[in-house]
Amino acid sequence: MAVLSQQMGGMSIGQPPLQSGVHSPPLASQSQTHRTRRVYPTADPAGPSSQPGASGYPSAPNAQTPGYPGMQAGGYPAPAGAPISGPQTFVPGGQVPAPIPSAGSPYARSPGGASMAAGAGGVSATGMPRQPMAQAGQYEPQKPRIDPNHMPSPNAVHAHDQETHASQPYSTALKTNVPLACTKFTAIDEGNSNPRSVRLTMYNIPHTEELLKASHLPLGMVVQPLADLDPAEEPVKLIDFGEEGPIRCLRCKTYINPHMSFINGGKNFVCNMCSHENPVADDYFCNLDMVGRRLDREVRPELSKGTVEFVATKDFITREPAPTSFVFAIDVTWGAVQSGLVAQAAAAIKDAIYGGMGLPPGTKVGIITFDRSAHFYSLLPSLEQAQMMVVPDIQDVFVPINDGFVVDPYESQSVIEGLLDAMPSMFAKNRTAEPVLGAVVQATHDALRSRGGKLFVFQSALPTFGPGSLKQRDDPKLHNTDKERTLFEPQDSFYHDWAVKLVEEGICCSVYMFPSTYMDAATLSQLSTVTGGELHMYPRFDGSRDGKRFAADLRADAQRTYGGSGVLRIRTSDGLRVEEHYGNMYMRNHVDVELAGITSDSAIGAVFQYDGKLDEKQDVYFQIALLYTTSDGQRRIRVHNLAIPCTTLIGNMFRHSEVDTSMNLISKMAIAEAYTAPLKGVREKLIDRCVQILTAYRRNCASGSSPGQLILPEQYKLSPLYTLALLKSPAIRGGADVPVDQRIYHMCLLRQYSVRQSMDYFYPRIVPLHTLPDSETSADDEVDAIELPAFVRASYTMLDPAGAYLLSSCGELTLWVGRQAPSAFLQEAFGVSSIDQIDVSTMSLPGLDTKLNRKIHALAKQLVPTRADFVSTHIVRQGMDQAESMFASKLVEDRNNDNMTYVDFVCAVHRQIQVEVRPKGPVEPKCTLLLAIQVVLGLIAVSAEGKTEQNVLTPLDIELFHSLHRLSPPVVSPNETLALYITSYYEPSSNQQFSYLTLLDIATEKSTQLTPLSDEAHVSNPLWLSDTKAGYISNGMLYEHNLAPLTKGTLVLNTTAGIDSALYRIEAKKLFFTADVYSDGRTDKVEQHVRKEKSRADSGMAFDNLWARHWNSWMTQLKSNIFVLDFDSESNTTISKSTNNTALNVMNSLPAFKDSLLRWDVERYTVSSDGSHIAFAVRKPSLSMAWSTDVDLYIVPSDAHTAPKLLTADINGAASSPAFSVDGSALAWLQMETPGYESDIRRIYVSNITTNTLVTIARNWTLSPHGLVWSLDGKRLFALVSDRGDNKVFSIDIESDQIDEITGHGHIASISRLGNDKLIATYSNNTECANIYTVNLTNPKSSMLRLTDINGDKLQSTYLGASEDFWFKGALNESVHGWIVRPYNFDPLQTYPMALLIHGGPQQGNTHAFSLSQWNPNMYASAGFVVVQINFHGSSGYGQDFTDSITEQWGGYPYEDLMKGVDYVLDNYGFIDSTKMVALGASYGGYMVNWLNGNTDRFAALVSHDGQFNVVSGYYTTDELWFVEHDLGGVPFTASGRKKYEMYNPEPISSAVDSTSSQRHSLSFPVL
Repeated sequence: MAVLSQQMGGMSIGQPPLQSGVHSPPLASQSQTHRTRRVYPTADPAGPSSQPGASGYPSAPNAQTPGYPGMQAGGYPAPAGAPISGPQTFVPGGQVPAPIPSAGSPYARSPGGASMAAGAGGVSATGMPRQPMAQAGQYEPQKPRIDPNHMPSPNAVHAHDQETHASQPYSTALKTNVPLACTKFTAIDEGNSNPRSVRLTMYNIPHTEELLKASHLPLGMVVQPLADLDPAEEPVKLIDFGEEGPIRCLRCKTYINPHMSFINGGKNFVCNMCSHENPVADDYFCNLDMVGRRLDREVRPELSKGTVEFVATKDFITREPAPTSFVFAIDVTWGAVQSGLVAQAAAAIKDAIYGGMGLPPGTKVGIITFDRSAHFYSLLPSLEQAQMMVVPDIQDVFVPINDGFVVDPYESQSVIEGLLDAMPSMFAKNRTAEPVLGAVVQATHDALRSRGGKLFVFQSALPTFGPGSLKQRDDPKLHNTDKERTLFEPQDSFYHDWAVKLVEEGICCSVYMFPSTYMDAATLSQLSTVTGGELHMYPRFDGSRDGKRFAADLRADAQRTYGGSGVLRIRTSDGLRVEEHYGNMYMRNHVDVELAGITSDSAIGAVFQYDGKLDEKQDVYFQIALLYTTSDGQRRIRVHNLAIPCTTLIGNMFRHSEVDTSMNLISKMAIAEAYTAPLKGVREKLIDRCVQILTAYRRNCASGSSPGQLILPEQYKLSPLYTLALLKSPAIRGGADVPVDQRIYHMCLLRQYSVRQSMDYFYPRIVPLHTLPDSETSADDEVDAIELPAFVRASYTMLDPAGAYLLSSCGELTLWVGRQAPSAFLQEAFGVSSIDQIDVSTMSLPGLDTKLNRKIHALAKQLVPTRADFVSTHIVRQGMDQAESMFASKLVEDRNNDNMTYVDFVCAVHRQIQVEVRPKGPVEPKCTLLLAIQVVLGLIAVSAEGKTEQNVLTPLDIELFHSLHRLSPPVVSPNETLALYITSYYEPSSNQQFSYLTLLDIATEKSTQLTPLSDEAHVSNPLWLSDTKAGYISNGMLYEHNLAPLTKGTLVLNTTAGIDSALYRIEAKKLFFTADVYSDGRTDKVEQHVRKEKSRADSGMAFDNLWARHWNSWMTQLKSNIFVLDFDSESNTTISKSTNNTALNVMNSLPAFKDSLLRWDVERYTVSSDGSHIAFAVRKPSLSMAWSTDVDLYIVPSDAHTAPKLLTADINGAASSPAFSVDGSALAWLQMETPGYESDIRRIYVSNITTNTLVTIARNWTLSPHGLVWSLDGKRLFALVSDRGDNKVFSIDIESDQIDEITGHGHIASISRLGNDKLIATYSNNTECANIYTVNLTNPKSSMLRLTDINGDKLQSTYLGASEDFWFKGALNESVHGWIVRPYNFDPLQTYPMALLIHGGPQQGNTHAFSLSQWNPNMYASAGFVVVQINFHGSSGYGQDFTDSITEQWGGYPYEDLMKGVDYVLDNYGFIDSTKMVALGASYGGYMVNWLNGNTDRFAALVSHDGQFNVVSGYYTTDELWFVEHDLGGVPFTASGRKKYEMYNPEPISSAVDSTSSQRHSLSFPVL
């Protein structure tokens, strides 16, 4: 470590000085050398040694310069042994060239990819200097400034851990320092579960959420419930409690376990999870010893073992359990036959059934083959040969065999073997090319219904026929773009829906794909990911190359421990809960993980969230219970228990963390996010998390170390390497050369992998073969196993050209042979004298009667023990075989896969850590590490001064801002293929406002302008009159439009009253519209009333009530009413002013009111789908309207044959957002219940129109929705909800009240239904104007697809700073949320003025929306300000209690929050100039600015817009008295009320401010 420290110019990968709570070895004394160097050092590659190989063999004759290893087009491997074409040079120790796909390949690298053109220097396409080409025998690479050998290595870590646990067994009673996942160990169960079954990310649990956040460490676990134990370990005990079942806590249902305590002499036990006291049954009673333990503790496994299994009682059995049935479904189309798949699958199935250990006990077997039809086989043992029955009608598929479809494989062995042996010849002449898969899934579901089992699917091509047929939808233009994630979504919901049905019947599915072209793995993988199965893929399947691997995969899949119909639940101590689950599974709720099938390798990840503080004096407990059916049909409950210490020290958290589990869980979280966010953002978060964790350690555990030292926690020192490996994975990495099916496959691997498997995935094991020790024994001696030599680091620079290496990764072996390998070695290992003579097409090691050859075979079996009988080895010769590029891509320490070297990455991480921990002063942006990666990869040029040169962005100026286009919520056509919306914009040069009707084709994402521009005709209210006719309102008249671009509409409705809004129901042929009318309620009488008013000699108005006015308008007799008109959109009839008196006013029958100024006035209305009913919200007219927030909801038939029915008679709050279900049987709306409070929480009410019943749903929800949409089936409501700075969509199950978050970061402004599985929405965020998106509801984590790009051309070169969220402790010691936006042209070495934007309301909140008002933070960021926004107490989106807390606290809690928030940003963002801060606000924000003026002098400027300066005066001038009386606590003309008003009144204290003492600063503001 000291050597590395010196090489890194003072950085030290070691341990910090001893501090409180941190136990570390002392750091050796080192001299600090300060060097002048670039910010992001790049290590030059090291070359191989010029000395002879360590084996002692002489160099091979005719050694050649290595050639370039290529790859076949399409991203799929070339045939075994394919030679290299072309003269390109591959320099050992340098960057491995990326493969060059053939011209026209859909998976070809984009122009921005790495260049491989040969040349003698110059600059590559990436902008990085090219190295001169190496010549034979002349390559002498420079030594890197940092020796890679001194970087933390998994090899050394694993070797040390293996040595620690090799000599003695591991006792689970230790609770900490568990063996690593790759370590071979023997565990003794002494009360805690075996680490093979349950692994935590840390083994000291922080007692508070704040401590966890300070560390940035993940808190979670990975559960492998049926993990295989070591043969030396004691099997899991089976316990039968009889009909009563296992003992459980009466409150939380935790199963009896060793960590429960017994009291009262053994008569009661205390639950370790919830502390509830439970009685002990008489037949389970036992006396206690002197320390309170039961005397029978050691003889009862449930009281002494961490893992036990209970026999399930009838309460846990919903259907009679049955032995497992395995069904093998084989694609026998022409392509499958030609590729050899049919023959290979038949042989592999035969081996899986009868070879090795055999199938799990009790398993039955069935076989299906399919092409355009499905073929079922009767396998009864009484038959001489299998009987095939063909079902050609796959649209209504059924299983034609009642008995004999699934059979005992041993009773019917001759029949099954005969069928499998004959299968290749049976279909040898099959010319059918289209495979049907959906029907096979449906048939298997019917065949295994009520018994469960597993379906193995072997598929060679895209299923393009029958149910579930798919289309080719891969679009290379989307690769490596933000829209690529649309290809990760299922094409439709068919396979997901049927996967759910399989789960319901306990049927698991594993999918084996053999693609030669695109197969839509995203859709087909739903079968495995939802049911708990696995996805396997063999691109361009070649039996000679892939046959052994396929057979090994199938045998391992079929013969391992298997259980079905599983339900898993994780319980935790009070204070913790499971926030999210990850893995292949299905969840109907947030608690139960449903696993149709579960194997010994099945792994489920879980992330924990705090509900409160933990008791640091008590252990933290976890219990994982799995209810499942064994392969022989026994219903069992396997229970795993853990007791882990709780800590208050962050050092203990790091010391007892587990990086293997953490990286497994982080990878699962990253994959889940990749379905909903661009991969670039996923990569950025992975990098950021790595930096944050290491920064937290440096800041909290090693703050006294020199800034030049790189301090890595011992348990987490491999996290940079594993993060880099994950960034290089095909699942995550950038580049357009990764086929989408390959990306999905690797995403599925990371999703399903256990901790042990993921470690093998992240870092390969490489064994040097030329250094194997010689033996005195003769060649005739058997070599079954030898000691594994020290592994070699995964870098090309570590490979000796005179040697040979065996690489193991994910069960695959690759043998790399150096070009200078000695003849003697080649003769012993391969039986040849020259490297050119090695046969690489066999995909296996030759079997020779030599000691070395047998050692290599023994090593291979040790590296992949589960595949010992099927060791498939890729043999790669240095510089000669195309497969070398695939080999080199696994060397994660090198620069490859669109990412940097390990050394460069650690240097970049260290630089970012230095930035993060730097004390007050200039701080660099959080994207520094990402910029470092781009610099190293040549994506950004670096000037001589070290500054990055990116595309120049311009600031957001005021004219551009005002000219941005705005769009209205989209209206979907009846056939759901099109949508209408209004586009509007302001033209600064002409000072004119324009708007036009726009048509959106949802499938093609193309928008078309329909109406021409006019400065006189402004359009609004888009609606559909048919599938081919649109409607809109312009100047108070309704027009229809034939969808022809840039054409005017045709007038269809003109009333003297004018039209404000309109809806049309095609089925009912009725038009619904609102218009302002007088007290007679008639549209045709409006002109008569107007003439009468104009004929008056005076213009005076008399009022005998409040309201006389509302805001900027006087109350008049004109009121908005709802009208219904029979209207056939196909008749082309214009309804003129003279004929529109036929319109029916549905509000005319409401009770009359004596004052014509206090008439009913509609606020919001909706119409049922069939046009039969109207629901509308109206403000009840009364003399107390200035004090009332009462808005009532009515429902009325559209023909008004009955009077409107009041639905909210007993509720005096405001009703809003009425929405009919699709079938019209129910009406939902949002209802405030507190009179006089305009910011009360909105409850969801649902009225069943048929049964006349009223219910509220999700009543315990603390968030307040503000928009509702029904699902197509009427079982769910989708709601718009403000949540922690975002406006999200949530789904509420009406029956169960289950609430699911659908969308994440950003602002959803509107939603409407689009079919059964999508919503259409308008979405924006800080850096994107509002656009139209679809929201996919079929995925567990729904994804969004953008359909429009409004203002994309205007803003593509404009600076828009993203918000950076922060949280701090505010008033009441509660967490308060805020964010900053960095200024334009940000320089980390400069300081900037700060603008604090204070929102109005006050019961509103800042959101991550793109505001088109003067409060857009990027307007101020473009003017050079650091922008700060804080959602203080009273803001919405943080629970109703948080919102309500501002009542009578206008200048209290919010002021405290703002001051503490400003303190926080000054403490944590050193680039803010505290002498140049400005506060700005409008409405309540303006009031707060006035309040700041009299309470603090820390701001250099204050801007108050429309803010109350005197709240007493404000009371006497407002029209809405309910607001001030509620918020300020009464009226100002009583003594008690006046005291409350004056408590937070800005005027008295502001008038006392001495303006002459205020300092003046030059601050530049945007002109707004």
